[in-house]
Amino acid sequence: MKCWIASFPRSGNTFFRNILYYVYGIESSTWHKETTYPVDQNYDKFDFVKTHLLPEELEPSDENIPAIYLIRDGRDALVSIAHHRSDIVEPGSDFKTNLKEAIFADEGSYFGGWSNNVTQWTKRADIIIKYEDLISNPKKVFERIEKLISLPQGNWENLPDFKSMKYGKPKYGGQTTSKIIKIEDSDFAEKFFRKGVSGTWKSEMPDNLLNFFWQFHGETMESMGYDPSPSKTPQNSLIDELEMKKLGLHPEGISVEKKKIKVLIEGNKLLDTKNDGIKVYLSQLLKYFEILEQKGSSQFSFDLLIENKVIPIINYFETINSLKSTKKNYEIYLMSLKGLIKNYLPKTIYNPLADIYRNSPVRDLLRKTKKSTLIKEEKKILQQHSKISVDYDIVHLPLPQNYEKIKHFNSKVVVTIHDITHKLLPQFHTRLNINQSEEGILFCKEKADSFIAISNNTSKDLKQSYNIPESKIDVIYEASDPNLFYQNFNSNHLEHVKNKYQISNHPYFLCLSTIEPRKNIINTIKGFKIFRDKHPASNVNLVIAGEKGWKVDKILAENSKGSQNIIFTGYIEDIDLKAIYSDAIAFCYLSYYEGFGLPPLEAMSCKTPVIHSGVSSLSEVICESGLVANPEDPLSIADKMELLFLNPTLRNDLAIKGFEKSLTFSWRKTTFETLKVYKKCVH
Repeated sequence: MKCWIASFPRSGNTFFRNILYYVYGIESSTWHKETTYPVDQNYDKFDFVKTHLLPEELEPSDENIPAIYLIRDGRDALVSIAHHRSDIVEPGSDFKTNLKEAIFADEGSYFGGWSNNVTQWTKRADIIIKYEDLISNPKKVFERIEKLISLPQGNWENLPDFKSMKYGKPKYGGQTTSKIIKIEDSDFAEKFFRKGVSGTWKSEMPDNLLNFFWQFHGETMESMGYDPSPSKTPQNSLIDELEMKKLGLHPEGISVEKKKIKVLIEGNKLLDTKNDGIKVYLSQLLKYFEILEQKGSSQFSFDLLIENKVIPIINYFETINSLKSTKKNYEIYLMSLKGLIKNYLPKTIYNPLADIYRNSPVRDLLRKTKKSTLIKEEKKILQQHSKISVDYDIVHLPLPQNYEKIKHFNSKVVVTIHDITHKLLPQFHTRLNINQSEEGILFCKEKADSFIAISNNTSKDLKQSYNIPESKIDVIYEASDPNLFYQNFNSNHLEHVKNKYQISNHPYFLCLSTIEPRKNIINTIKGFKIFRDKHPASNVNLVIAGEKGWKVDKILAENSKGSQNIIFTGYIEDIDLKAIYSDAIAFCYLSYYEGFGLPPLEAMSCKTPVIHSGVSSLSEVICESGLVANPEDPLSIADKMELLFLNPTLRNDLAIKGFEKSLTFSWRKTTFETLKVYKKCVH
C-alpha cells in the first residue's frame, strides 16, 4: 500500500479514483467499517486505498503511509450527502432532516462531522486537494501528486468527462457502488453523481440550516479559504491571500522567509480556577497562536510568561496543570482557612477578632516580613526579566492588573483593556481591586505602545478617562466559542443538566454571571417578583447561575424575601451551559456596565432572546436582537419578562435575530486582528 485517499463523503474521491484508473492504469480499493458493504479482503495490497474514516480509525495505522486529503466546500458536501441518503442509502427519508443531522453530526456521526473530519485529516495528510481544483484542472492537481508518489506515465486522453461517467458505467462510482440497493441505471446515475459543480448549496440549503452550518463549521470553512457568505447574514470578513501575506502567513502553509516577530504573552490568569471572561479571552487567543506555532507558517512566534517562567506555547496546558498543582499551596490553605472562619463564625464574634488582628503588632510584623521578601524577589525578577526581554519584540498584557509581572521588560507592550469599571463605577468594587486596576492602567498609559479595547464603548471610555491617544487604540471584539455555545437539541443532556444543578422542569428566566453588585442581580430579582405577582399560576422560575463574588450580602438578603421560585445553581461547567441557555425563556442581563458582554452573546448563539440594560457596550453587541429594560426600574424589567413570556412569536423573532447577530463575531477574526496590532507595534 502506497497511499490513503481520504475525504469526507461526496468530496471527489470517486472522480479521483477514476483518474488513477483511466489515466494511469492504477486500480484502487476502499477501507470502511460499514456492515452492509463488503471490504476487499486484500484492500491493503492496492497502491491506493480510499477512506472516509478518521485517521485514528485506519487499518493499517502506520503513519508513515502517505495520505492525500480531498476537501470540498462543506455546504456542498453536506447537501450532497443529505441527497445521497434520501435517494440511495435510505430512500424516501426527508432531505432537510438528513441535512440537519449531517450539520450537527451528533455524537460523532457522519464520519466525525465535516469540521472534525477536515481538521484531523489536514493535520495528517501530506497533500491537501480542493475538490474545486480537482474538477477544474485535474492534470495540474496530479502534477502535485506525482511529486509525492511515483506514478507511471499518464495518458490524459483516456480521462472520461463528468457526463460520460454519470450516464456510463465507470470503473468507480455509478452502478459499481450499488451492491445492496437496486435502482434503475438512469435513476442511479442521476442521483449518485448529482451535479458535480460547486455552489449547489445556494439553491438547496435553507437559510436557517445555512446559519446553523456556519455556526458549527464556519471556523473550519474560513481556515480552508472558503467564502463566508451564507444567506442574508453578514459574516466575518475572510482574511484573503494578500492579507495573510501581509501578516506573514502563507495560505498553503509555506514558511515566509522573514524575521520572526517574537511575542511573549503574560499568562498568569490561566492559573485561576474561575473561568471568567478574561481567562476565556486569553485561552481563545492561545488556541489559535498554538496552531500557528505548530504549523510554523507564521511570521510570529509565541511563548507564555507564567510565574516568571517562560513556557513554550505548544502543549502549554500540560505545564499549566503542573503549575496549578504546586502553586503556593500554603497560601491557598491559609485563604481557605480564613474563608471557613469567616463563613462559620457569627459576625458578632468574627468582626471584633478581625479588628484586633488588624490593629495588632502581629499584622505589622507580617507585613514587614512580606515586604522584605518581595524586595528580594523583585531584584531576582529584575535580573531574570532583563535577560528574557532581549529575546522578545512584544510583551502582551491581557490584564492591566498583572502589570507587575512585566514591568521590568524593555520590549514593546501591548495591553488589552476589558473595562474601566473601577474608575466609572467604584461603588461596585472592593478598595483593593480599585487600587490594583488603577495602578495597572496608569502603568500601561506610560509604558504601553498599543491598547486593544474589546468594544467601541471601552475605547471611548479609555480615551475620555485616561486621555489615551486614539492612534494607540484598536477595537477588537470578542466572540462566543462555537464548540460550546449552540442550540441544544439533546433532551437527554438537558435532563441530566437540570438534575445536576437542581433546576425544576418549569419554564425559567436565566441570569448568568459572577454574583456581584455591578451585575444588578437585586433589581433583576425585584423585577421577577413583580412578574410573578402578576402571573402567580405561571410556575415560572428565575435561575441565577454563577459563583458568589463580592459585596453579595444585599443580593442574598433580597433573595431571602420570598424566594420560592428563585434557584441559585452556583458555578455551572462550560459543557453544560448550552443546555441551560437553550432551555430558558430569555436570558436576563441587566448589568450597569459591560466592557463587552460575553454571556449575552453566548445566549444569542444558543438562540435564546436577551433582556438587557442597553448600557455601555451591550447595545453595541446585541443591537436590535434583544429587549432593553431600565436597569434602575424593576417594573421595566418585569414588563420585558412578561412581554417575552406571553408572546412566543416575538420570542422566536428575537432568537433568530440574536443568533444571526452572533455569527458576525469570530475568535479567528479576533486572532488575526490581534496579529495586525503586533505587526503595527513593531513597525
